[in-house]
Amino acid sequence: MSLVTKFADWFHKKDDRIMELHINKEREALKEEYNSLMKERKKMRDFINRLDALIDIEEKFLLNKEKGE
Repeated sequence: MSLVTKFADWFHKKDDRIMELHINKEREALKEEYNSLMKERKKMRDFINRLDALIDIEEKFLLNKEKGE
């Protein structure tokens, strides 16, 4: 096996390893971003539920006010 072929094989293995590490790094970054988005989604659902509760209270208040209670 010639020196050039050995070097090409070595370089190919190292390049594959670098790409694998890079993909894993991106995967971790994507996981972090996904978790962050899930936290934001949970907060937004909480806000929506709180707004719905306030709307219900306001509707009851207005109905009671119209009835003269």
